[in-house]
Amino acid sequence: MAIEMTPNGTYGVTRSPGTLANSVLKRFGGLLVGLYRLLGGRGMRALGAPLLLLTTVGARSGKARVTPVAWFPDGSDSWLVVASAAGAARHPAYYGNMARKPDQVWIEVGRRRLKVQPASLSGARRDEAWRRNPDKGLAAPPVSQRRSLP
Repeated sequence: MAIEMTPNGTYGVTRSPGTLANSVLKRFGGLLVGLYRLLGGRGMRALGAPLLLLTTVGARSGKARVTPVAWFPDGSDSWLVVASAAGAARHPAYYGNMARKPDQVWIEVGRRRLKVQPASLSGARRDEAWRRNPDKGLAAPPVSQRRSLP
């Protein structure tokens, strides 16, 4: 199964490139990645959900991009990540990178670095995963978002 690119939404949080907020978030993300690696992921959480480091290769740049993301388990060797972008109208960059270069995706869980095969869930399988999501508030879109979260 591959990554299915769903349409962006029409409503949600927006951030303009080059703004101070964007610059701060980028620097904070880099600090978070360094801290995660230093601690081996121990105690690293976002709104109560555990974090992992997702590495993708930029679809246009070809550069490796590391993003801390919240996840929840799906069996012993599966990790579910919701590409919510904190309620943004647009998908996060890593989602497009995974769709365009699915053979170049890795995760770091604790001190383990694993090459993974990303896939989009749909239908009954997606519904079941949402039911098992322990923190639906972290990834649930606002009703007005009008974007199906991958």
